[in-house]
Parts: sequence; C-alpha cells; structure tokens
Amino acid sequence: MKKIIVSIVFVLIATLTQAQNSLFNNISTTDQYQEYWSVYDEKGDGVYTATKKRFLVTFQTEYLATGEGYKIEAVIESEGVNKGSAQHRYDATDNYYLASGYPYESILKHKYKKTGFVSIGDYVLLLAGISDDGTSFEGIEKIYIKKGAATPSKEAEAEKVEKPKKKKMSFKERIKALKAKATGIAGSNSGIKIKDLRKNITTYLVAMKAKQDARTSAELKGDKNIISARERGDADIKKYNDSIKATPEYKKTMAFHKRREGEQVTIYNETGRTIYVFEKGHTKFMTTEVWNHGSTKVECDEDYVYSFTEKGSDAGVSCYTANTACGNSVTVK
Repeated sequence: MKKIIVSIVFVLIATLTQAQNSLFNNISTTDQYQEYWSVYDEKGDGVYTATKKRFLVTFQTEYLATGEGYKIEAVIESEGVNKGSAQHRYDATDNYYLASGYPYESILKHKYKKTGFVSIGDYVLLLAGISDDGTSFEGIEKIYIKKGAATPSKEAEAEKVEKPKKKKMSFKERIKALKAKATGIAGSNSGIKIKDLRKNITTYLVAMKAKQDARTSAELKGDKNIISARERGDADIKKYNDSIKATPEYKKTMAFHKRREGEQVTIYNETGRTIYVFEKGHTKFMTTEVWNHGSTKVECDEDYVYSFTEKGSDAGVSCYTANTACGNSVTVK
C-alpha cells in the first residue's frame, strides 16, 4: 500500500470589513507578527499568496500628549544578528512622513515614496503607490500576520498527495540546501493564501475616508496637533543644524560628501515591482534590494544590471553603463 501524507492549503477568508478601526487603535504592540515579504495575486482572481516568510516582529507605537498616534516601529524579534533592531520606523512628526484623518487615521506613509502602513484585523500591511486621497494603492510590498492568526479556515480542504521517494542528494545539492536554509529562502514557493485581500483593503480605506470627511470641528483638531508637533520638531532641528553648520568640521564633511556624490550614480526604480541591483560580472549575492519608487546609490565607474528575483538568479537586465551619469541619476522603468 502506498503511503500518503496530507497537505493543507491555507486559505484565510478575511473578514476585514467587519471592523473599521483606525491604524493606531488596531495595530497590536503586545502580539508578535510574522513577516512575509512577497505578496502577489498570481491568477488575477483576487486570491493573494503571501510568501518568503522571514522575521517575527513586534510593533512599537508612540502618541502625542493630546492622544494622537504618530510613530510606528517594526522591531525584529527573531533570533540572530538583527534581533532588537528596527526594521521600519515611520514618524508623522518627521517631515518625510504623513498621517491625517485623526481620529480615523488609516495610513502612515512616506511623503515621497508613497509607501505606508495600514493595519486591518490581524494584518499589518506595507502598501506601495498610495494615492493622495488614501483610498487606493498600486501594490503590497509586504504583509505581517499576527502570530496565531494564520490557521486554516473551515473551507480549507485536505488534499491527499503521494509521498515522494527520498532521493539521494549529491554533495553539491546538499550544500545548496544548507545555504537555502541558512538564508531563509527554503520553501519560498509555498505560502498563505488570502482571499479578496485587495478588495478588503480598498473597502477599508474608502470607508475610513468617508469617516474622515464627516469629522466634527473637535475631531479635526487631531490633524492640527500632528502638524503642530511636526513644526515644533522642525524648528528645534533647524536651530541645532544651524549651530552645527557653522563649525569647520561640518564644512569639511560637506566638501567630502560633495566630491563623493560626484563619484556615484542614483538608480531609481519605477518598474512597479521590487528589483535587485548588482554589478555586471560580479557575484550575484552582492545585490541591493530597491522597492518600487525607491532608489539606491552605486559607484558610477561600474556597469550595473537588475533582476526581479532575489539574489539575481536570472541573467539581469542592463540599467547603467559605467561613467555615463556620474553625479546624476538613471531610472529603470
């Protein structure tokens, strides 16, 4: 008799529209979240797959004395050299980040990159290409799922699969498998299926925008409190910076950076996807991850190529030719 094993396909039927909590009210600071840094709708049928499981994180938040949440940090909890470090830090009192709509705030986003955090149900999502009115987005950069939430739904079916015979691995294959395990990419093709993810996020954002538009005069003060805190922070920073700029050490440092920038080129990513940039002809393990609408600076006297797959596992597409744009930029589309 052939032995069989049972494999479960995880399908989470998200009930995200049941609770329209604001961002800072919904995000948990006591639970751990599992990060998946690849989220895509492969068949275009509304079922998203979350893959590339990586770190366990906890979220830390900070509030103004007037009650408005303004800061979110994703802190890595997984054992290793990164444990305890902040993976992301978004701060609405910093001039690079924006949050509005208090007390019905739904997004904390980067002012220029248009990426931002949204928290719905048991999920925290990093969205890309967020619209100015906060009701739509282009894609999902990554998803964090609250630990314990990723369980099979009642609709999940058990599929019988014949257990494959063990194949003896060559020495080269064993080394490759160990490398995959060490870098956390083993099993990256499997993941969690989430039904109607984009639809539910959009429904949430539109519903929160309607609440924001209907705020009372008293509720509108929340946005003003955030803006006031940002301006106070800018004033203090400017005063400090002005005192530093007057020193000879600062002037020397700036002169060095100016020379240094002339030896580099900035590569902007406008492909709609995350890319991996690496030197042509050099090891593909030395890659730089660049999110959509993001950028990276590299030495301008080398040729560079990019890949859509982690660690440049495909051949790479040329994106910069050596010594053609030193001190300037190029855009990958």
